[in-house]
Amino acid sequence: MSKTIGIGVVGFGWMGQAHSRAYRNIPVYFAETGLQPKLVAAADTVPERIDLAVDNFGFTRGTDNWRDLLHSDDIDVIDCTAPTGMHEEIAVAAAAAGKHIMCEK
Repeated sequence: MSKTIGIGVVGFGWMGQAHSRAYRNIPVYFAETGLQPKLVAAADTVPERIDLAVDNFGFTRGTDNWRDLLHSDDIDVIDCTAPTGMHEEIAVAAAAAGKHIMCEK
């Protein structure tokens, strides 16, 4: 049985890109799980990174406001790869929105 999991990445610098590559490879390395990650949205304050997420990584959409990801029904997981000083605010808001959280640190 296959299960699609919608991914929202906050911060699309080096670590956000590394996590996104890993999500894309889950079906290759863990086929037995039936998990199908879907790269739904990337949030970053640098416009070129948003374009990169959509054009090169296959995200459905991008935004410069990470809060846009919190109430999206197609996002199950918020992956916080933003700068460390933002982690608490993002993780607490994601939890309050009922999202699963992956926080880098």
